[in-house]
Amino acid sequence: MMLRKQLHTAVIGCMMVPLLLAGCSGGGESPRDQTNMGKDPVPGTEAVSPGKEELSSDPVTIKLYSYNAGINTEQDLHDLFIKPVQDKYPQITIEQIKDVKMDAMVAANEIPDLIVTSNYYLREVLDYGLGSDLNDWVERDGVDLSKLDRHAMKVMEQFGEGGELYGIPYSMNYGVLLYNKDIFDLLGVDYPTDNMTWDEVVALARKVTQTVDGVSYIGLDPGPIQAMIRSRSLPVVDEAGSKAAIDNEEFRQSFQLLKEIYSIPGIVGPDNKYSYGMDFFMKEKRLAMHPYWIAATQSRVPIMQETGVQWDMVSYPQFSDRPGIGREVDFHLAVVPQTAKNKEAAYRVIETLISEEAQIEMNKGSRLTIMEDPELRNQYSSSANSFEGKNLQGIYSVDPAPLPVSTRFDTEIYKFLREGVTSMVADGVDVNTAVRVAGEKADQFIQEAGQ
Repeated sequence: MMLRKQLHTAVIGCMMVPLLLAGCSGGGESPRDQTNMGKDPVPGTEAVSPGKEELSSDPVTIKLYSYNAGINTEQDLHDLFIKPVQDKYPQITIEQIKDVKMDAMVAANEIPDLIVTSNYYLREVLDYGLGSDLNDWVERDGVDLSKLDRHAMKVMEQFGEGGELYGIPYSMNYGVLLYNKDIFDLLGVDYPTDNMTWDEVVALARKVTQTVDGVSYIGLDPGPIQAMIRSRSLPVVDEAGSKAAIDNEEFRQSFQLLKEIYSIPGIVGPDNKYSYGMDFFMKEKRLAMHPYWIAATQSRVPIMQETGVQWDMVSYPQFSDRPGIGREVDFHLAVVPQTAKNKEAAYRVIETLISEEAQIEMNKGSRLTIMEDPELRNQYSSSANSFEGKNLQGIYSVDPAPLPVSTRFDTEIYKFLREGVTSMVADGVDVNTAVRVAGEKADQFIQEAGQ
């Protein structure tokens, strides 16, 4: 932990020197317009709580940078940000920074006013010195965070070693287990159900991994090893941040589960193919079960309608020793850089994103609400009827798995774990060796990166 904190401080120090030279402004705040007292508020100048800055009616442009937050089209930007914000603050224009990597953006001192990312990538954003503590703003403006998903907020607490709040979650995700109904019907096997354990899913996979009339059906693609270990809440680096935390019994159990799945005759195909993915599920229609994300499923419903795959979903599988716990916490959040030029306007954008009105509209579309409201969650993507007739309510029957504190080493170490799985499948390496080698690679990487 100490090493990670020192590295984090060192990176921020290096990055912040040129940024601080650029200075920052308060975003053009102006005194309250006394001439409008007692009248309907002018759009964009809503009544403010004590201590809250009133946003100027002067035009302001918010520079927004999406770092793996799924803002891929102009429609995404419009639906999620532009429309709800301009309905409330017509003076705010949102402009997305595109086609530039984060390190180049920082080097050029082109610091955005708002960064949207996922909890998976927040550590990288902070290591570039692009965070700021939002606690003062939350307290000043009376922002109600109690309505937000408690699992997401617990993760945010982990990033603030001194109690800092570096971001505000605005959309949630949930793990699911998708299945092809036609395959189960063809083979006369009962469908998966909510709250299944991995052992039960593997037993089901054995029944539906068959060849019928020359067509090979694959019972299960369990997904990547990192999904397994993250749903077990396993860190890949020790608390001191000095060595890997991989060569232990819990990691061996995760590898053993994958080995058991890939040992089912017919799961591993020609040329040692063992990873099939969503395209295979949708288009080939020969994959019986596939763990996935609900948000990513929503975006692929039109393709599944086009290909004619008959599908449904149940809750993400759980480990028998972790009942009621599904896939890891996953959500999108908004960060305001310390040197953002238009902080007040950026705060208004975030506050709008988590307002009840915006959350209801967002939830009707492609993003699952961050609000802890079961009734609202069950209306997810209702405008497109994406989950009409599907077991949407069932996926919430398990809680997201808590996450360990992330480190800057995690992404590379996950690669070593995936290499370990490949060695088991392609080269027949035993579980103990696969885990040990992955741990040795991780240790070497940590040592070299820390020098």
